[in-house]
Amino acid sequence: VAPMATAFQRRNGYWPTQAAFDGYAGARLLLQAISAADSTDPNAVDAKLASLKLTTASGTFSFGAGDHLGLPASWLVVAIIRDGRLAPLT
Repeated sequence: VAPMATAFQRRNGYWPTQAAFDGYAGARLLLQAISAADSTDPNAVDAKLASLKLTTASGTFSFGAGDHLGLPASWLVVAIIRDGRLAPLT
């Protein structure tokens, strides 16, 4: 993350947002799958994504044939506004 964040900060004058880190993670995951597949064929890339494990700034992604999120479900929190404040949906 440091090289990406530093280059971004140098170019833009501010540090990247979480969305920028997530986008960077997504690009790294896709490029890793393309490299592992040695192809840009969607079926070959999809097959490699189904078994890909990669640590990024957004966490360690570990995909499976039935797990396209790549992160544990506990990583996600759904929130609602309750009494004017964000609260986890339980």
